[in-house]
Amino acid sequence: MRDFIAVMRRLAEEGRRRDPGCDLFGAVSHKWRFKPPARLEEVRELESDLNIKLPGSLVRYLTELGNGGCGPDYGIYSLSEMRKESDWLPQYADAPLFLTPDLTKRQWAEFVRGYDAFPDETAEEAEQYLARMTAGTVAVSTPGCTMQTLVICEGKHAGEVVIVDFDMLEQYPPRFCGRFDLWCTEQTAAALK
Repeated sequence: MRDFIAVMRRLAEEGRRRDPGCDLFGAVSHKWRFKPPARLEEVRELESDLNIKLPGSLVRYLTELGNGGCGPDYGIYSLSEMRKESDWLPQYADAPLFLTPDLTKRQWAEFVRGYDAFPDETAEEAEQYLARMTAGTVAVSTPGCTMQTLVICEGKHAGEVVIVDFDMLEQYPPRFCGRFDLWCTEQTAAALK
């Protein structure tokens, strides 16, 4: 199997060569480049602050490729962006993992109905309800609009990617995309086609 770090470097080079104007979707954000790599100590600090353990492939991306940059959609978040987009995590460190590939359509529909039951004046409670849904994950990217790309950080599905549309519509359940390293390389390559 090819090393995903080498593949991502090659894809970034190919993106800069084939899309110098950064016209392909999301490229205007990452410009086919990686930010300078993070130090492992910085990654461990984020893990401690958010009470999670990042999967190895994400740690490798952050410390070997860059602290954010080239990747699917608008690119991979930096540690500071992950911290900002996942600031709810410490409050729900003990909540059970909800987002797994085992999630059924029925469970999703029940969750959406529970969310829809909150009246507008209870926005804080509705946000807490959503935060419990995403417990055990960390935000790593966005396809745009109301969607967020998360990586599962615990349990047997640790390292898997899930995309959630926070419009919370029953007909748009979370989409599970496989392991971070495969998702990252496959989706970045697909953007170049």
